[in-house]
Amino acid sequence: MQNQITTELLPIFDLLLHGRIGQKETNFFVEHCYKLAVGCAKHHLKKNPHLYYDSEVKAGDLAVDAVADLFSAGNGDRFSQIESSFKNWQPEITTEDEAAFFVNSLVMRKVYQQYQSALSFSDPFYTKILHAVDHLIKKENLVKDFYLGCCFVCKKKIADIHTSFIDEDAFASLPEDLFRERKQLLQNVLSYLSEETEYFPAIPLHPLVQKIKHRDLDPYLFEEATDEAISFSADEMITLSFHKTVEKLEQVYIAKRKVPVEIGEIFKRSFLEMGEDLKDGGLKPNLYYYIEQVSTELSKEEFQTKYHNIYEYLTKLFKQNIAEELKRSME
Repeated sequence: MQNQITTELLPIFDLLLHGRIGQKETNFFVEHCYKLAVGCAKHHLKKNPHLYYDSEVKAGDLAVDAVADLFSAGNGDRFSQIESSFKNWQPEITTEDEAAFFVNSLVMRKVYQQYQSALSFSDPFYTKILHAVDHLIKKENLVKDFYLGCCFVCKKKIADIHTSFIDEDAFASLPEDLFRERKQLLQNVLSYLSEETEYFPAIPLHPLVQKIKHRDLDPYLFEEATDEAISFSADEMITLSFHKTVEKLEQVYIAKRKVPVEIGEIFKRSFLEMGEDLKDGGLKPNLYYYIEQVSTELSKEEFQTKYHNIYEYLTKLFKQNIAEELKRSME
């Protein structure tokens, strides 16, 4: 079945480029892209299982968003992105294998972009560090490029690759000394990969951000072009966001008797527990976990029946407040 799908790709591109693609071929092509996207999404989400729950992201949902973006209409033509990419692809696509590689690359890139968006929403601190890394990339005249669906930081665009890229496990095991001088961080890692390993000198962006985050989150500094330093305290931002969330709880739910005072106090204590997990990168799969950590008075059944929707909303508000504090710190 897989071979049949692959061998039909090149004729489909021929029909597409000549404006003769029919609905049957279109349906087949979209379904093929969707199946690829689901597989790629599962690969990404496996590394961050909390995304399945807290951001309500599932592999199918992420794949749908990626494929929809790929086929989004431009100038009234839903194939405009694909046509443009196909025509500009180098080297020219002339075989079935090349067509399959092209489609895989296109789909994986879209999935990666959607995954980054979901991760940024789930983990507000990820966005902050990513912003700082992007600044450093520009300052060092480096580039970001995609290869097989992953984003890499390198000195020039990835062309003909004859060596392998470093994987996440190997990257996590790099010497800690490489990450201590923040201003030279990217150059240090690239030099090490080039001189001390057999890997192509390219830094995987997502593992880099995660490495920085778990190694040295509070505070993390990058020198800006204005010679002012970006610095932030995770604890301070969580505290500010906590108070805003509690204010909403008190004014909208407790004051209007939608939530009893004693249940509200349980919520408040649970948000403090939640703040620690948000700082570390994501919430537990089951929100009731945080209730259990602070009280045995509210049963799971009562929580699910009476308060789950309110608590879920306040949880999202908590994360949104953190994101707003981070955005404010960048301005």
